[in-house]
Amino acid sequence: MRKFLYLLAALLLVSMFFLLPGKNPSEMIIYPEEYVAYQDYLDFLGLPSGADYGVIEATVLSVSESDVCLDSECNEFYPKDTGTLRVDKIIAYTSFSGSENTPVEGFSAEENNTKSVPGSRGTGATVKHRKFPPLEEGQKVQAIFVLTARPSKVVYVTLTSTGNLESVLTSEKRSIPRENGTFVFTKLADSPGEKLFPGLKPGDRIRAKILYNGILYVDEYELI
Repeated sequence: MRKFLYLLAALLLVSMFFLLPGKNPSEMIIYPEEYVAYQDYLDFLGLPSGADYGVIEATVLSVSESDVCLDSECNEFYPKDTGTLRVDKIIAYTSFSGSENTPVEGFSAEENNTKSVPGSRGTGATVKHRKFPPLEEGQKVQAIFVLTARPSKVVYVTLTSTGNLESVLTSEKRSIPRENGTFVFTKLADSPGEKLFPGLKPGDRIRAKILYNGILYVDEYELI
């Protein structure tokens, strides 16, 4: 009986972390497996909680592409592309400390203030007070390219109702999927869609969504 109770308690905890109630008691909303993989990837990159965020225009000064193996044979891996940017113009900037310029409307919680989410195996970062000066125009800064500096695509998906947990309760980290050499990242949105990103090289000028905590995390961008 005790083992049964332990098992029941464990199942209840799993449901609390991974499920949201659907439109009726027989339905459950789950996070797609590709989105869960993306959250694991964000944990790997170390996206900060309590970071400044905004939109900037910048010049790419250098790019370094690398992959980090997730298993001994490197069958599964995460990309980790870094580089240096010069901040040319700050279009919108909100600091975690409370002082702010024009806030960025439509910036998701996932991009503004990364935390553990249902379906993510990470623990989330601890919120800390600012220990870095705000980003400034003309500044040269080390950057991590969240969508890589290589060609990539973001697929926007909506949550669906289902009773199947197989796609959520996975135990192994998986590579970011690729289509013909293009990395495919999955984000939640109000409506489905997708957006292509051509990749970056030194000399490119971009307008991009960013997080900043002394290191610049470059998310979705466009060439200008």
